Amino acid sequence: MKKLLATLLLCLMVFSIMTGCTNNQTSATPDETDDVVLETEAPVTLYEIKTDYATLKFPEKYKDDVDINIEKEPYTVSFLSDDTLLFTLGFNGGEGDVIGTLVSNSGNTVVRVNLPVLDTKASNYDKLSEIQEQLSVILTSLRKDYQFVDGQVTGEKEEVYQIETSTVPLYYPVKWKDKVTVTSSGNTVRFSSSDKPLFDIVFGEGDGIVVGSYNGTEVKIVDYPLEDEEMKNMQEDVNVILTHLQEEDGFVLAKG
Repeated sequence: MKKLLATLLLCLMVFSIMTGCTNNQTSATPDETDDVVLETEAPVTLYEIKTDYATLKFPEKYKDDVDINIEKEPYTVSFLSDDTLLFTLGFNGGEGDVIGTLVSNSGNTVVRVNLPVLDTKASNYDKLSEIQEQLSVILTSLRKDYQFVDGQVTGEKEEVYQIETSTVPLYYPVKWKDKVTVTSSGNTVRFSSSDKPLFDIVFGEGDGIVVGSYNGTEVKIVDYPLEDEEMKNMQEDVNVILTHLQEEDGFVLAKG
């Protein structure tokens, strides 16, 4: 689960629902005019799934293979195939990992994803795995149609401090200022705590996952394995840096 979810997150960094939902059912209508090109693939025809928070979009080709179940408390949207749970999206609640936040003037909605491990011995495993991977289509469409940002964004903007670099200022939470050491070496900005590396921001050449570019210079992230929960939270707040980078005119987010 973690490997696939991490892949989906990187594709996105690297992510309104239901005005007409009745009980636990959802209305899905073809979106005949909305063909989205993902990467270099052929256009994918999507259909709409109306919910109370946003309109989700899923490939039309899998419409007959997927059942949608909506629960109100907490608000979750589950995708199933042949009674097998593929994934569940939770809005301001539910289980799973935080994958992003829908930001709006009426309030922010934190989106979680619960991605169960499929049974590799199932006779239809390949088909189920293929459909499960279409979660990336939903998240790509959310980013296209809404202000959908990585990580958890609270109702109030988190207080940050500025870190000067030779490329672009970075903004990191003030709450970690006394616990995190930031050093620059060449084109790399390193974040560490108690001499343990948390993550690096690399501008231009070097290792790392490309998350975008600033005025034509690639921006990459390198993260490190951690055991300490507080340090993991420090590392996760690289999303705060990314959120503020997206506010810079010269920054372009990497496409999924």
